[in-house]
Amino acid sequence: MKKDIVPVVIIGGGPAGLTAAYELQKLSDTHVSQVYEIIGSFVKWKLRPKPQEDTFEEWVINRFGGRL
Repeated sequence: MKKDIVPVVIIGGGPAGLTAAYELQKLSDTHVSQVYEIIGSFVKWKLRPKPQEDTFEEWVINRFGGRL
């Protein structure tokens, strides 16, 4: 049986967006490495956030990871 290819955009890089990306990648093996990079970045910045948030960019990285 042939699967239809449907383009998907996930808006948001928080826990819900990462879960949606993970569940979608289980259905298709394309872009698997990108999903794991984003999840890894999110976990990295949750475990070791920047101590001082001087810019909006640093604020976003501390909450959503650096890969987004």
